[in-house]
Amino acid sequence: MDLFGKQIEGERVKQNMTLTDLSFKANITEEMLTNIENGKHFPDVRQLMAIAVALGKKEGHFFRRIVL
Repeated sequence: MDLFGKQIEGERVKQNMTLTDLSFKANITEEMLTNIENGKHFPDVRQLMAIAVALGKKEGHFFRRIVL
């Protein structure tokens, strides 16, 4: 199940940011970021926070969509 990948990819594309740009800003490898966007890897909390900040969002941006 892909909870975050499409959201991350959509926001990245919306901001005209490449995978290279986002991976550099979030300090995550391009391979890992690709796997996250494609739903092959479930990001941990640290990765989600880093991606959110790199996209100019609040650290908890992606957590608001999680329903327990």
